[in-house]
Amino acid sequence: PISVKHIVGEKFGGGVVISVTADGLKGLIAESQDQGTCDWNAATALIAKPENHSTDAKAYTDWRLPSKDEAVLLFNQKAKVGSLTGLYWTSTNGKGMVYVLDAATGKFAPVAKSATNKVRSVRNF
Repeated sequence: PISVKHIVGEKFGGGVVISVTADGLKGLIAESQDQGTCDWNAATALIAKPENHSTDAKAYTDWRLPSKDEAVLLFNQKAKVGSLTGLYWTSTNGKGMVYVLDAATGKFAPVAKSATNKVRSVRNF
């Protein structure tokens, strides 16, 4: 079979490619829209609902919160993935808190899981 190589910024797999391996065959896709706003414990359920995704993204069920490292990739490609404003949950915990990405600065801050922040999901391909 012929392997298709992908590039950062490409619309693919229900979203936008934000990272690829050196061979271009695997990588990370970000949703092109926010999934909503909630506390950290509700984020997985929010992501699981197809109605919270873009039309193309509804075809996939493996969306999840990005790790801190993946959130950096999301921030670096924010011009290509659509509007990112405010604070976004990551899956990275630290000392009873969870890190959020500030979409304006690209910096992280630990916040309580009970705080309300935005959700932008990612998936691997």
